[in-house]
Amino acid sequence: MLRYLAGQTRWSAQKLGFRQLTTNETSVALRPFYFAIHPDFFGQYPKERATNEDSLKKVGQYLEALHSRRRTSPLDVTVYMREPRDTQAVKPVKISLLNHTDVRSAVSRILQCCNLSLEYLTSIPNKTALQSTYTPNRPIKWDPTYYRYTGTHNPYAERTQTKPKRTFRGWLIDSIKKAEENDQNTKHVREENEKLTVQICDQLQLKSLQWKSEWGYRNYRSCLNTFARLVQENQTKLSHLKGKSVYFCDKTGVSILGNVLLSAGDVSTDWLSMLTNVSRHEETLLGLPDLEMTLSDLLHDIQIVRRPDHGIVMAKEYDKQLRALISSVNRCWKAKRDVLGGSLNHLQLVVETSSGPLAISTSGQFLVPSSCPGSILIDFIVNNRHKANTLLKEHERKSIKTEAILHKCQSELDICSLERDASLPPDKILTFCENLMKEAYNVKDLLKGARVLITFHSSISDDGKLLVPWNWVDIYD
Repeated sequence: MLRYLAGQTRWSAQKLGFRQLTTNETSVALRPFYFAIHPDFFGQYPKERATNEDSLKKVGQYLEALHSRRRTSPLDVTVYMREPRDTQAVKPVKISLLNHTDVRSAVSRILQCCNLSLEYLTSIPNKTALQSTYTPNRPIKWDPTYYRYTGTHNPYAERTQTKPKRTFRGWLIDSIKKAEENDQNTKHVREENEKLTVQICDQLQLKSLQWKSEWGYRNYRSCLNTFARLVQENQTKLSHLKGKSVYFCDKTGVSILGNVLLSAGDVSTDWLSMLTNVSRHEETLLGLPDLEMTLSDLLHDIQIVRRPDHGIVMAKEYDKQLRALISSVNRCWKAKRDVLGGSLNHLQLVVETSSGPLAISTSGQFLVPSSCPGSILIDFIVNNRHKANTLLKEHERKSIKTEAILHKCQSELDICSLERDASLPPDKILTFCENLMKEAYNVKDLLKGARVLITFHSSISDDGKLLVPWNWVDIYD
């Protein structure tokens, strides 16, 4: 609003042959004044600081009135300034603003009272020719229709042109080359990792030994070497691991799926302590089915399932979550038991952490935080049981179709390995494969022998794996 009024004032002043200061010019001209009396510089002088704050407010209101061409009253204020040669000393300065009719004279008066430079103020022209018109101090960007109808060149045309969309084949050409380089540079390390993994599995008769950490393959190599030495020195102590799966991840313990977890950030002594005490963790693990059965009975035989990504959820954590949810449902069960109706054994429920949302997954499972009140959970199941059942059946149908099309896609395009992100639902995998098969003639020569991971973004892993977004059709032409 102030800028608009200032613009009106400038136009009126131009008619009379005088040029009014703009709000920006006023601010620049008074900059030495602001620096000299700014309250932030008077922290040691609270009284003077308060005076300067009040005076600045009054001076600002006075100048705003002049910019707006409103009537002003005489103003007398006192400000405190720091001594130029002694920053620890301050001196009072009285400023008297009488009936000024324009901003320039008021600004000049303020600077003179404080003995501050008028150099910038005097450099601003104070008169303008009557026949002159106002010209902005910045280039004008007209609407494109102006340039079309006047025939003048549009200097912004090239800047506004959008870059052509990149083709999927073009992205593959650039990415495959980099992926092949990474693959060759890391091939020997990956081969050594595979050999060492097989060797350790044979020694301990493990079901599997897997890398589940976000760290790179080189860290996996380091963990394997450390674990191999640990096995060599303590093979007898670790014989009870026979038939188990061991994961290198970000936690240490036993998961709810019975997998032994070793944190990639721990030292070998921590691993040994954990591995020699697996039986203690398994006691908790063995009690989980009974807790799940108790919860299932309370909710009319609903299936309590553990999702595949629960492979890195600790058994002790899950035990606490189940007990908390059972206690919550128990408190309202008598009042709500008739609401659930008949058997719900065709539905599935997953117990999540306390901070998770109460929701239905795309696969039709009820995702329930352990902190959810029992009454709310029961109402949610009742209101959404039909939707969940439909999604479950649809998910089962799509899962079968997904596995088939993944195999077909890998076989027909001669892809070395075709993996998918565990969090991607089947419908997105189907979309990816169907679109890729349509482009087979255009990309088969590039994908031959490649290692592909279907995920949410495009990238190239350090070990040469090609990460392709499931919705690549929307990203590339």
